[in-house]
Formats: sequence, structure tokens, C-alpha cells
Amino acid sequence: MKDIINSFKASLYERTVSPFWGSLAFYWVLINYKFFIIIFDFKEKYLVRFKDISTLYEDDFYDFYNLLHVPLNGFVIPIIISIIHISLIPFITNFIHKIWIWHQNKLKSISNEIVLTPKEYGELQRSFYDLELKFNETFSTKDTEIKLLKNLLIDKEQEISKLNLSVGNKEENILGTSSSKFGPDIENSILRYLAGYKHKGFNSIQSEIKVLNSEELFTTLDKLEDRKFVEKNDNNEYKIAKLGFVHITGS
Repeated sequence: MKDIINSFKASLYERTVSPFWGSLAFYWVLINYKFFIIIFDFKEKYLVRFKDISTLYEDDFYDFYNLLHVPLNGFVIPIIISIIHISLIPFITNFIHKIWIWHQNKLKSISNEIVLTPKEYGELQRSFYDLELKFNETFSTKDTEIKLLKNLLIDKEQEISKLNLSVGNKEENILGTSSSKFGPDIENSILRYLAGYKHKGFNSIQSEIKVLNSEELFTTLDKLEDRKFVEKNDNNEYKIAKLGFVHITGS
């Protein structure tokens, strides 16, 4: 018995939650509203109300090919409307929902836009104008600085060119002087001076060969020593060697 009751409850629950049965019940009540008015008219007696209900549905039947005697308001019309409701309403609902979403998105986009008052617009325009003026002033200042730096760079390049030219001339003079100082005549003069003495110190040679400074004289004596024209003892005194005699006698 308990299983039967549970099965009946499950079947009843399925009927109540079914879209079709819920729609059919709603439209049946809506179409047959007169039936409920008569039922709940407690001023009339039961027999009178039953008679009114019979009168209400006398012309409500439709003969289908003389085979079926079908009530229209009591059965056919509620079923047709329920089927239409279940079939078409989802499409209509989806369409309306899409329109609603589009409308909400439109409202959101409009709400995100900032609407400025004339006063705010004027202040914004003045701020933009001030920024533009500051930019132009800064640009003009920087442009002037760039021109000054370019002119300064040109002047420095000219100074460098003049210095390079001066250095080149000095190098030529130095090379010319050096070539004259370190030429064969100076070497021969040193060798002839040493030929008259057994040994001579550096200071004595320098006092005789005055055109060379100490460093230049050391360099020249080292070259002559490398060429075996002169010899140097432990006391750093120089004397002419055999090759030196041959060189000056041959020259």
C-alpha cells in the first residue's frame, strides 16, 4: 500500500512539474472561467448550479467526422493553446532575452561614457591650451639650445682643425730638426772627436756636441755602439772602435 501511495505521489509530482500539464491546467482554468464562477456562486443552490453548468457546455461539443464528440473549451482549445505555448514561447523568450541583453549592454556603454558639463569642458579646453603653450615653449627652448650646441660644435671643430694644422707643422719642424740632428754629420763629428782621445766621458762629449741634448746624445751613442763604431767601458766612457776609424776615414 505504501508503494502505491509513493508511486501516486511521484506520478502527481511529475504531472505538476511538467510544462505541458502546468500549461494545460492554466489555460483550462482561464478558458473555463465561467465554470468556476458558477461553482463558487454559493448564493445559488446546487441543482441550479449544476443546471447552469450543463447549459454552459451544451454547445461546446464538436463532432469530428461523426466519430468523436469532442468538447472544445473543455478539451481541444486548452490543449492547442498549451502546445502553442510550449512550442513558441521559448523562441519568443530567447528573442526577448537577446533584446534585453543588447539593451543592457547599450545602457552600460552609455553609462561608461563621461558627460562633461560646459564648465568642465571649458576647463579641459583651457588645460589643453596651457599644455600646448608649455610644449611650444619647451620645444622652442630646446631648439635654441640645439642651435647653440651646433654652433659651439662647429667652433670646436674649427679649433681642433687649427690645432691639428699647428701640430702637423710642429711635427714637420721637429722631424726636420731631428733629421738634421741625427744625421750622418753628427755621428761623424762624434767619431772624429773621440778619435783624438783614448776615452771620453759623456759630459765631455756633450760639451763638444752642443746641438744634441742629453737624451738625444745617449740615443746617438747607443746607435753607434750597436753598429760597433764606438765602445764603452765599465766607467761609462766612450772610445772609437776600429769600425769607427774605417767609417770616418772612408767617408
